[in-house]
Amino acid sequence: MPPLQRTHFASVKSIRICGYCSPDGNYGDNERLAEARSRFFSIYLRSMYGIPRGLIEVSSVAEDWEGLVDLLMRDNPPYRDAALRVISRYGIFNGREKYLMELQGGSPYKDMLRHFFPKLRRIEVIVRYEEDKTEVE
Repeated sequence: MPPLQRTHFASVKSIRICGYCSPDGNYGDNERLAEARSRFFSIYLRSMYGIPRGLIEVSSVAEDWEGLVDLLMRDNPPYRDAALRVISRYGIFNGREKYLMELQGGSPYKDMLRHFFPKLRRIEVIVRYEEDKTEVE
């Protein structure tokens, strides 16, 4: 029996699952992948822990540009300011990724592919729960 079902210290009130993809690649493919990532994790939770479908909210972000900006700000690579200018100047569907690929001969984009983009491919889960007030001996 899974650990969450063996003890009753808390009651799950809701679960929010959001699947993310990195900005590299085709937007449509990223959109499908991010959605599948969150949906399949929802199915896993429901099947493993018997959580009702109505308690789970599923969403997705096709290209996590905000996450990339956060990583650039935090890690401060030498190309940070130039990359941030490209991100702020060009829209997702107006050549943003192309301009990043061309930035400084492509070196920053290759570095982002290696160091930043893998961190953006993820699932974030928020669980709201209520603690059981019953004492357990």
